[in-house]
Amino acid sequence: MPRPIKKKGEVSKLLLNIKKSSISAAVKELLVEKVKNGGRIPSGCMVLVLNDLEKSGVVTNRDHLNYQLAKLEAKIENEMLEEKRKKEMESRTMLLPIDVVHCDAGEEMTVSDITGSSTSHSNGSKQRGRPAGSSTVNRMKNQSVRLQCISEIATTYKNELTECKKNNCITSKCYLKKLIKRKWEEFELDSATIVSSETIRSRVKRGNLYAAHAGTPPVLPDIIEKVIVDVVLMMAKIRNPLCVSQIIELANSMIMKSEFKEKIKEWKALRYNNLPEKKEMTLGYGWWRGFNRRYEDVLVVKHGERFASDRAEWSKEIYIRQMYEVIYKNMVNAKIAKKLPSKVFFNSYGGLAPNPTNILCNTFNYDDDNMPLGLASEYEMIHPENLLL
Repeated sequence: MPRPIKKKGEVSKLLLNIKKSSISAAVKELLVEKVKNGGRIPSGCMVLVLNDLEKSGVVTNRDHLNYQLAKLEAKIENEMLEEKRKKEMESRTMLLPIDVVHCDAGEEMTVSDITGSSTSHSNGSKQRGRPAGSSTVNRMKNQSVRLQCISEIATTYKNELTECKKNNCITSKCYLKKLIKRKWEEFELDSATIVSSETIRSRVKRGNLYAAHAGTPPVLPDIIEKVIVDVVLMMAKIRNPLCVSQIIELANSMIMKSEFKEKIKEWKALRYNNLPEKKEMTLGYGWWRGFNRRYEDVLVVKHGERFASDRAEWSKEIYIRQMYEVIYKNMVNAKIAKKLPSKVFFNSYGGLAPNPTNILCNTFNYDDDNMPLGLASEYEMIHPENLLL
């Protein structure tokens, strides 16, 4: 029975798989030769590999093979580090003589608490929750540490190249690779973080030693944006969160009569053409997207909440008393009010009023102006004109 004819798409996939497997075999061959030669590819080896691939019908170049070789080396190095960590974890577990260790305070600590392993609980249920280090805060922290590591590696490598140029010599063999590995361990980067040697060389070549965030720099400085973040967080705490349009309006009002207004115009003139006059010196939703991305570990965007539905719960007398206690203490600290030795009653004008029990007993005469108002208080206002309501 004759074999069925393959479709055009199946043939192209087959050819692509053949090309990938040929390049993968060539890269492994280069890695073996590099290890045999002490960390450097032998002279002429790359040319021979490219000629062999060309004879077999696979067209590629030197840069692609170097890129695949770097990926393979990083993969092998990460696998070795992961295996080393597993062995260290197993050795920690084997050092413990029993499964439960009794602490001095009488509490029990399991082996998983000591070793930090994510084993199941004693009741058989799986450990739930987000994996450690996957939150936004930790991700941004790891990114910041990685940028600091790259900056320090680039600075050290630049200084070494300068010294070698003065002494009319070259760096030692695999100096940059050893430097990256040493700094990678000093900064305690995780196994998923890769610092490429090509990144360091390109930074030294361009003179950009200090790594910053990728993309266009923000139009507003950090000090202004941090003030906006503080205002947004304070409004959220008093149950009056701001929406996106209000935050943009707040930012524009802060820079309306400042020097940053002209800087925004210059910043937009370099990147946009034929903007309306109203948008030349104002911030818009483009600024908001970058602002939200820069402070995503602090700001949270979500749907509005109905705070009024919980009013019956938090408007109880005990909560109102607590609120007034805090307010009065702040007034005393601000020298607006003073604390009295005992609780007294006040009239509508802020003066002292008689006790209502004496009024009911008709022990003295009183008029409407001297009628006590509200509950007794041990705080008296001494400078009400300084109070902003």
